[in-house]
Amino acid sequence: MSQLTWGELKDRISRRSHKNLQRAVQSEDVEYWAKVGIEMVEQEEAWPWLRTAETITLVADQYEYSWPASLARYDAESFRYGASNSYLIDVGRPERLDFALAPNWRDSATTSSTPEYFCSFGRNFWIGAKPSSTFVASSPTVYFYGWKSDTYALTQSPTDATVLSIPREVADCYVVAALSAGLQQEDDPDWARMRQTHDQNMIKLRGMDESIDANKETRLPRFARHMEY
Repeated sequence: MSQLTWGELKDRISRRSHKNLQRAVQSEDVEYWAKVGIEMVEQEEAWPWLRTAETITLVADQYEYSWPASLARYDAESFRYGASNSYLIDVGRPERLDFALAPNWRDSATTSSTPEYFCSFGRNFWIGAKPSSTFVASSPTVYFYGWKSDTYALTQSPTDATVLSIPREVADCYVVAALSAGLQQEDDPDWARMRQTHDQNMIKLRGMDESIDANKETRLPRFARHMEY
């Protein structure tokens, strides 16, 4: 899929909203609307075009590791440090780490060994047991899958040439989301219609299938299991 640039997204929004990007105030409005639109679409689903492969570099006797800066969500079943028998178990809450490893696992100098579990704590991961120096020497990296965020890319002083993750095929969904936020900001009554269109777009996106097999019937959309027939 060809991807949209930051400049192209702004241009699409400005044309639909009759804003002039050469005017500073109107350009600021369009940029704000674009960012809100991206946030609205990203929070609706773990979209396949945002998938990313990430790593954590382990440090001996250290249990807390920061999320990668661009990470928005992670696949809890994908954390591993080696082959198929090396997957870490997501315990969900830090209290469950205490239950599984004993309450002093974080502060005791004698509790470092082979990691078995992990959980998310704020924007950090806790990995327990703490990796020992022997373990780190043989398995220094944890691998996992996740979903990145274009909102992070837009905090890094983007230019109009900055490439976003947005496929051109779904660009209008982001534009509509931005307009629904922008028109509401301007008290334009059309914002409600745009918000309704945004909700419909999200249903359509969930039914989009990027993987097509010409020899098989089209698969049901991911949300089909929740529908009543």
